[in-house]
Amino acid sequence: MSVYVEGTTRGLIKIRDIEKKGECLMHLKTDFGIDNRIELLGYNQAKNILFASSRDGGFGLWKVNHEWRSKQIDKEEREAFITL
Repeated sequence: MSVYVEGTTRGLIKIRDIEKKGECLMHLKTDFGIDNRIELLGYNQAKNILFASSRDGGFGLWKVNHEWRSKQIDKEEREAFITL
């Protein structure tokens, strides 16, 4: 699965699935303060770690659970593996 992460001007972080035309798999509301516009965003897919900083100097680091993945995606991957 290929994902990308985006940040919004209102402090939301969204993890989206590239293969599913940007379907939102997970969103996270940050609490960075008055100006919570996301300025820097990174995601380490191998370790499932997400980090972000905001315009007002806030910084957050999250360990993303593997359960954020859709149950349907897991099922499709298992079925595809079995049919190979």
